[in-house]
Amino acid sequence: MSILAVGVILLSAILVNAAAQPLTDPTGDLLDSEGKPTAGEPYLDIIEVGLSQDGNNFVGTIKFNDNVPSKTSDPSVFIEWSLMIDSDRNPSTHPWGSWPLTVNDIGVDYMVELCADGSSRWGRIYDGPHDTLRGGNAKVQGNTITVTFSPSDIGGSTNFDYVALIRKYGQAGAPDALSVFDKAPNSGHYAFQATVNVTQTTTTTALSEQRLPSLPMEFTHATVYYNKGNEARARDMGDAFEYAYDHLEQDFPASPSGKFKLYVYKTRADLIQGLIAFSGMSPSQAEWYRQTGATPRPIRNIMHVSPNFGWHDVAHELTHTFIQEYSGDAYWQIKWLDEGLAGYEEWRCVLTDRAHSKEAEEFRQNSWQAFSELKTRGGPYPLNELTTDSQWTKLMEGGKSWYIYSEAFVVVAYLSSTYTPNKVIPILKKVEVGIAPPEAVKTVLGTTQEEILDAVGKASQSAIFQVSTATTTLVTTTSIIGLSTVTSTAPATTTQEPLTTTSPTSATTQEASVTTRSTEEGTSTQPPTELMLAGAVVVAVAAVGVIVVRSRKKTSSSS
Repeated sequence: MSILAVGVILLSAILVNAAAQPLTDPTGDLLDSEGKPTAGEPYLDIIEVGLSQDGNNFVGTIKFNDNVPSKTSDPSVFIEWSLMIDSDRNPSTHPWGSWPLTVNDIGVDYMVELCADGSSRWGRIYDGPHDTLRGGNAKVQGNTITVTFSPSDIGGSTNFDYVALIRKYGQAGAPDALSVFDKAPNSGHYAFQATVNVTQTTTTTALSEQRLPSLPMEFTHATVYYNKGNEARARDMGDAFEYAYDHLEQDFPASPSGKFKLYVYKTRADLIQGLIAFSGMSPSQAEWYRQTGATPRPIRNIMHVSPNFGWHDVAHELTHTFIQEYSGDAYWQIKWLDEGLAGYEEWRCVLTDRAHSKEAEEFRQNSWQAFSELKTRGGPYPLNELTTDSQWTKLMEGGKSWYIYSEAFVVVAYLSSTYTPNKVIPILKKVEVGIAPPEAVKTVLGTTQEEILDAVGKASQSAIFQVSTATTTLVTTTSIIGLSTVTSTAPATTTQEPLTTTSPTSATTQEASVTTRSTEEGTSTQPPTELMLAGAVVVAVAAVGVIVVRSRKKTSSSS
């Protein structure tokens, strides 16, 4: 498009928006992830875009070729209907990421949108300069979406450029799973200028938000937010984070970019509210975490610290962020290595801290016990059955959570003692560039997954973990690495709430003093020996597909 044509679009947009008139967009212009024409649902096809000023607020409308659904028919599908806003009218500043295929020539600073998944739809706002998500005002009437926002929602700007963008993703919103999108305009951008001065306004904080952690405590790589009276707990979690961060920097060639935010909650109810307020989750998604007692892995450098978290949980979840920083979304395709590395790194990290080393040893012993039991029941799971997210999820939903986590940990411990972590971690990089996991393992280590599992099955505990097992005993009633029960080293100021679970055996397991581990995928329960030998089934629900609820800030080379 010529410079003159772009200028006409900009001038028209300014004039039309000032008059609150809609801008039309051609129908049937949907594109795929490569920018090629494709087919899609009519409610993804933009036909009109409007933006007007209503007092101190801006009101944006996007009209489609069909009515907007209340949720997606496929639970693996995630949709975003967005106004992508360049608040400073500077294409070179783009905290959301640079993706000309979808946003043309603007640098996206903020995003005001409606989202939908298999359970509900909700409004939210992405704040690029602060890299945060929060709830937004979005309404639907038939085939029209209306979003209302204020200058304070977009950095105080009253004159800005924007593009309407609709995206449909598979894999519950994985950034690399874009299948269909539409944008308006198809090239260039719209511009908006307020017709009168807009007064900055503040929003009264709801009572539930006032209870959320807000007092900051600074650490080298993180700011920890806490409630008054919870300082000791915040300091302990901050120390745990920094200890794990320093440890992980020794094993991974890349560290997460940007400073983390840790929200240290006093109750599970506060955590659920925090998922909505700080990470932009929908109420229905946050409700899932309330029901299961699970806690998500860090979302865009935000770690939600459950009242039940110990040093082990912090190390485990931070490892996932290091993995993603190093190899993008490869973890979706090789879950046994993703979870195995998280377990291995948390064990090694906490083992070196004198105050927590006993808990690390208990975790190792319990994991070995679970793996040994698998061997007596027909052998461990083939690694090609623990590869994809869907495979992992299916086994967790079948009550096999503790066994697959334990197997993954033991396998990675064997590989690390045999080849060193620096040799094992590059497997992720091979998977990231599209090499199938079995081939990636063979390329990096020179052996097959089948040969690895066979060797692990024959190896002794002392050989795998490089420790003496002469005096070890299985511990089943105390907190262990990564567990959600309170450890002996937890500050006295920590407020605890019992985990809730949808498992029909929850009452039995509580009476039996089981240890429960809260991970980003769900609640995994390690039963005492007598229950394990009886073959007790523990229900755990996977959340990997659900927790990737985040702005599509590109992490690939297209960023």
